[in-house]
Amino acid sequence: MARFNREFLIPYLQNICALYQARRRIDWAYNQLWNEVRQLEQEPWPAQPYYEKVEAGCGTHTCLLVSLFFGFCTVGYSSKKIGIGEFDGISALFLCLGLIAAVIYILLIASVKEDNNDRKAEYQRQTAEYPRLLQERENKERRIPTLRAKMEKLEAEAKQVDDLIQQLYGVNIIPSRYRDIYGAFYLYDWFGTSQADDMDMALSVYILEQIRDRLDRIIALEAEKVMNQRISIAIQYQTAEAQKQHTAIMEARAREIAAGIEEQNTYLHMIEQDTATMTYFATAEFFKEKP
Repeated sequence: MARFNREFLIPYLQNICALYQARRRIDWAYNQLWNEVRQLEQEPWPAQPYYEKVEAGCGTHTCLLVSLFFGFCTVGYSSKKIGIGEFDGISALFLCLGLIAAVIYILLIASVKEDNNDRKAEYQRQTAEYPRLLQERENKERRIPTLRAKMEKLEAEAKQVDDLIQQLYGVNIIPSRYRDIYGAFYLYDWFGTSQADDMDMALSVYILEQIRDRLDRIIALEAEKVMNQRISIAIQYQTAEAQKQHTAIMEARAREIAAGIEEQNTYLHMIEQDTATMTYFATAEFFKEKP
């Protein structure tokens, strides 16, 4: 039976859980930056303002021709049949048709002119707005290298956290199949909420398929709190002298409780990795910022 002193085991598991949460925080920040970069890169540049004058269409010219045609018909028919200045029914019809065509022509010309005035006003507005839009887009473009630099920094941060997690697992008291965020929080919850100290017993009842939902709830509720606890402890020991004193006390305690060299080495390895984790949380600038 693999029994471990809870004085060493619980902080050890807490370190692993805290680092997993740190990794989640880094991933979240990285994804935010990645989405922002992708959005900036895909955002189109403002189009150069363009003004195209609208010309009168075929319908307008047709109305003009119809108006002139009926005008000539009116004059010609009146002068031959009746006399200039005199009208009968047919002359009046020709005149009305000509006037209707003329009114439609005038309305179409006025519409084209109004449309051109609107287009010109919009073009002037866009022309005045274009330098500002172009400057804003250039500013966004210049942000991309800065955001990518932050992403590279987070990638390095993530690698450092991954290395620390693997070093903690290097203590080799947790079997490889349980070395993930679910296994870490399960063991931390198991030992942290009981007086148990037997690793084999804890793992014997660990059936991931049955408790994953419960662990998701535990992680959601406890992950940030666990990480903040480790950061708080790390800040307490962030000076070299304080860390040295803490390490010395724990090493003495390990020698006191260990029954053999192998057990003693396990606790000393835990202390070594605890120091590395505390140093990381005390110095990492990323975790001093608000999430």
